[in-house]
Amino acid sequence: MSEYLVEVEHLKQYFQVRSGFKNMTLKAVDDVSFCIKPGETLGLVGESGCGKTTVGRSLLHLYNPTGGTVRFEGEEVTKKNIQRMRAKMQMVFQDPYSSLDPRMTAEDIIGEPLDVHHLKFIVCDEPVSALDVSIQAQVINMFEDLQNQLGVAYLFIAHDLLVVQHISNRIAVMYLGHVVELADANELMSDPKHPYTQSLLSAVPIPDPKTARKKNRIVLEGDVPSPLNMPSGCPFRTRCPYACDKCAESMPDFQEVSAGHFVACHRVGEIN
Repeated sequence: MSEYLVEVEHLKQYFQVRSGFKNMTLKAVDDVSFCIKPGETLGLVGESGCGKTTVGRSLLHLYNPTGGTVRFEGEEVTKKNIQRMRAKMQMVFQDPYSSLDPRMTAEDIIGEPLDVHHLKFIVCDEPVSALDVSIQAQVINMFEDLQNQLGVAYLFIAHDLLVVQHISNRIAVMYLGHVVELADANELMSDPKHPYTQSLLSAVPIPDPKTARKKNRIVLEGDVPSPLNMPSGCPFRTRCPYACDKCAESMPDFQEVSAGHFVACHRVGEIN
């Protein structure tokens, strides 16, 4: 029996889109792998359009994956068994107005299916992004209380690193359809290895003005490439200050640089 509740291996989600007079392939998620233990929260962060929401929807077969495998409780999730499995895994959608009953409290909406169906896994897609900071804290505390009471596991998708750090056991960082770093939440926040993660963390606001002035902000040059016209090799190389010829030649392996800390970077040993 696997120690993991959810196992994602080489997940791919491609879409055929029309661009001008020709059809093109948009690689929204390209070779993503991670695992989630029972009762654990895995945070998934990255810029808008990086593929975070698509990962969550693909896990639950709201989109039929183009490639790769998703296992839940050791059983591969397929078209044939997804209806049965949805009794145990569900999604909290980003837009509350189209997915929630306005006559119920947020706690009742989330708690009722947990009690009825005994859910083991929930994909939370930006559940606090549109809320006031004080309300965010209440909702996050509610998620944690439900987890402690019922042992539910979360894939917590967000763009706010401080929120993700607070609720997550581990954090995965996405860029243009790829997971570029995955580590324990506190370790990733204190010792990021990938240049993209380092840039994201340098932009996190610090409440102390003196400390903030001393902080070295890493500003990335250029714009995020279009997923319809991806650069060769590493997708981050066009904005990376450490890019070299090898970065243009091949996609770096997602390698374990220390216990439980994975990074996809050709030069990770040189720049850290």
